Amino acid sequence: ALREAKVGPTTFDPSHFATDLFVDELVRACFIVTIAGRTFSPNRAHLANLLVRPPKDAAACGFRREILRELVDTPLLRSDLEKTYLELHELRQLLSANAAVTVPEQHQHRVEIMRALKNAIVGLSTRFASSKSGLSRLRQYGQDLRSNDGYAALDDLLRYEDGLSQVDVSVRVGADGSVRSFALSSIREATESRFHQGPARRFWTRIVLFFRGYRFGEFEVLARLLDSVFAPFEDEIVNLFQAMNDIEVYLGALGFHDFALARGLSVCLPEILPAPREQSSSPRQIDGLFNPLLFSDRGK
Repeated sequence: ALREAKVGPTTFDPSHFATDLFVDELVRACFIVTIAGRTFSPNRAHLANLLVRPPKDAAACGFRREILRELVDTPLLRSDLEKTYLELHELRQLLSANAAVTVPEQHQHRVEIMRALKNAIVGLSTRFASSKSGLSRLRQYGQDLRSNDGYAALDDLLRYEDGLSQVDVSVRVGADGSVRSFALSSIREATESRFHQGPARRFWTRIVLFFRGYRFGEFEVLARLLDSVFAPFEDEIVNLFQAMNDIEVYLGALGFHDFALARGLSVCLPEILPAPREQSSSPRQIDGLFNPLLFSDRGK
C-alpha cells in the first residue's frame, strides 16, 4: 500500500522521461540509506515515485528543501532522524515477524512490540528540539502521542511488566565457592500500578471465573490486556509507517549527497529562476552537472 501511495499535485508526466533517465536505477544505485555502517533497503518504488513527480506547489518544494538543508548543515538533526528511523524500522520488523511457537514466546514478542512502539514515541517527542524546518513536526507529533491517555496506559503496563515485583535474596557461599544456602529476604510487588492485583484478589477472581464456566489461562488474559492497551495506537501505526516512508526520502537524498562527495563531486540544492526579461530569448545554461550512473556500478 505504501509503495502505491499517491503524491501531491504535479505538472510532470513520468511517462515522458522516467524510463529514459533510468530513475529506478538511480534510486537503486545512489539513494542508499546507511546508518552506523548498516545498510537499509528503502521503499524504492515510493522514492522513485516522488522523484519523478515533484510538487506543483512551490511552497511544498521549499518545505522539502529546507529540511534537506537543515539536515546537511546540522549533523545532530541528521543523527536524530537516523535514530528515529532505526526505532520505526525495529517496530515494523517486529510487527512483520513470524509469530513465535510457544505461548510464552508469543507473549514476550507482543511485549517487545509494545516496547518498540513506546521507544518510537519517546524518541519522536524528545528529538529535533533545534529544528526550524518541517522536522519539528515530528517532535510535535511525538509529543501529541505521548500526552494522550493511551500512552499513559502503555507506559504503566510496560513498567509493570518490567517490575512486577522486586525480590531480595541472601546467598551463603562456602570456602570452595559453592552455594551452601539460598534464602528469600523480601518480596515487594509493584502495588502502585493500575494493573496490579494482590494475591487474594487474583485467587478470588480465578475462583469466580471457574464457577462461571470460563476456562482460559493467564497468558490469554495477558493477551487481552495487551490488545486493549495497543488498540488506541492501531491507526497511529499507519501514520508512523508513512512517516518512516517520508524519512527514507530524506535519508536517501543524504545518501546520494554522501555518494557524490565521496567521489569528489560537489552537490547543492539548485534554485531554478526565470531568466531576466532582457535574456528571455537566450538559451538557459547549466554548468557542473554529472551523471552518477556512469560510475555507480564500479564504485568510482
